[in-house]
Amino acid sequence: MGHTKLYSIKNTKLIKIWLGIVVGILTVFLNLTTRGFGLDTIILFFWFIAALKNKGKEFIKDWWIYLVLFWAYETSRGIADNIGHALNRPLMVDFMIHVDKSLFGTVPTVWLQHILPPSKLPYLIALILFIIYTTFYWYWAGIGYILWLKNKKLFKDYMNILLIVSFIASSIYALFPSAPPWYAASIGKLPPLDRFLWGKAFPKDGISFVHFWDQNYFAAFPSLHFSWPFLASIFLIYLFAKNKKYKKFAYFSLIVPLAICFAIVYGAEHYIADCLAGGIIVAAVVWGYRKVKE
Repeated sequence: MGHTKLYSIKNTKLIKIWLGIVVGILTVFLNLTTRGFGLDTIILFFWFIAALKNKGKEFIKDWWIYLVLFWAYETSRGIADNIGHALNRPLMVDFMIHVDKSLFGTVPTVWLQHILPPSKLPYLIALILFIIYTTFYWYWAGIGYILWLKNKKLFKDYMNILLIVSFIASSIYALFPSAPPWYAASIGKLPPLDRFLWGKAFPKDGISFVHFWDQNYFAAFPSLHFSWPFLASIFLIYLFAKNKKYKKFAYFSLIVPLAICFAIVYGAEHYIADCLAGGIIVAAVVWGYRKVKE
């Protein structure tokens, strides 16, 4: 019996190793053929980790409805500019410039690129900023996975709020389409700006770290690049609020959305007003959600 049990354990470990190799090969193949490294790959990765913990079926059971709704959001965001055009909604270009100037006396993107010209930026620094920029996808999903393992109730609240925030943002994209700084610069509304995150740091024709269901260049206000990581950090803080060992680490996680905000503002992808609006929407939805649940 002892030998049989040991053999069974060894077989299980071997199967998991081979499964890992197969998943790895499939992931690389999908990345190379679809030129995407986004939600599909991320979820595949976390499902595989769950499967190694014998929680593969449980992961699918708890996540599938949220992934379907997230796909619906991604689709709505992708066509939001077309909806805005059909409704004859004007593109906000001057307004966004005005908001940042009112808040800071200048457009921070222009100021940052003036004092730190991207053309003089070492490639390694540009690449690090690009990685920070693309962290927003992995970060919200990673925190979601931690919440799923630690506290299923908190996980459900997190995903519900994430989706509410996302659909609110998608509605705003359709009703109030807004142009990012790089676009304003391209039509002469701002001084020339270098969209280096997708140029110098990572070639536009290369494999993308983020897979878009559809491109929408005017889904800028509010910034979900900031909103999702900000919400994730809030829930991480809440999860470890009574844990002395991880409490400080949880609060330190707020540096992630702040670093992303810096990268997207400096990289001419967003105005600071976009980040502020994203933070306000997250705070409002969290407050409203808690009130409704009370």
